[in-house]
Amino acid sequence: MTADYGIINSTAVSVLNKGLRVDNTTNSIDAVAIIENSAEPNKLTVYFTFNINGINFQTGAAYNVWQTDYSSFALVYSCNQAFGNINKNEFVWILSRTRNLSQVKINELKAFIKSNNIDSNLLTVTGQTNC
Repeated sequence: MTADYGIINSTAVSVLNKGLRVDNTTNSIDAVAIIENSAEPNKLTVYFTFNINGINFQTGAAYNVWQTDYSSFALVYSCNQAFGNINKNEFVWILSRTRNLSQVKINELKAFIKSNNIDSNLLTVTGQTNC
């Protein structure tokens, strides 16, 4: 999986996520990430646009950058609730600019995740070969 970002303006970036499906076909989705509050530039809303049967839909999701060194990694958290507080979806991503992030850094990030009451044992590794 890859994510390509481009600057739109001082509060918005374009996002293009690409990956391989199980059947080896490619999949991609475009989005725009917006900084909603300039006092918290690490908290963004990502707006994805998708098409179902010729009708365009847009949905927004929280995208909070918990940690980054701006050159090799980012730790991102997202929590979205649907139907009031009935359905809560939490996601955590450890993102790397290279195919391999040091195990020391991964362990540090997993400790941080755990300190925020999230079970880092639930994380899965995305394969980085043949992509």
